[in-house]
Amino acid sequence: MAIEKKKRITVRFEPEDEAWILRKAEAAGLKKSTYIREVALGNIPQDEADFSKYDHTEALQNLRKELRKIGNNINQMARVANTVGDVNGERLKEMKMELGKVNTQIIRELL
Repeated sequence: MAIEKKKRITVRFEPEDEAWILRKAEAAGLKKSTYIREVALGNIPQDEADFSKYDHTEALQNLRKELRKIGNNINQMARVANTVGDVNGERLKEMKMELGKVNTQIIRELL
C-alpha cells in the first residue's frame, strides 16, 4: 500500500543538473522524484564524489603542482646565479613572496 504524499515542493534545475540527477536516480534504480526525496531526507547517503561536478580540488591541486615546479626552477636559477656571482636578491625575494601568496591562496581554496 503506497503512502499518500500530501505536500508538493517545486524545485527548478538547470538542464545539466537534471541530467546528473537522472543518471544518479537510474543508477540507484529509482524514479527522479523518489531519488530527490530520498537524498533530501538523508535516506540515500551522499559522499563527496557525488558532488564532484562542483569540486575544483583536482584543478587546484594541479595548479599547486605547477607552482612547485616553478618554485624549483627559481631555486635552480638562484643556485646558478649564486655560483656565477650575479644575483638580484631583491627580485628573488619578490618572486618568492608572490609564489608564497599564490600557494597560500590555493591551500585556502583546498580547505
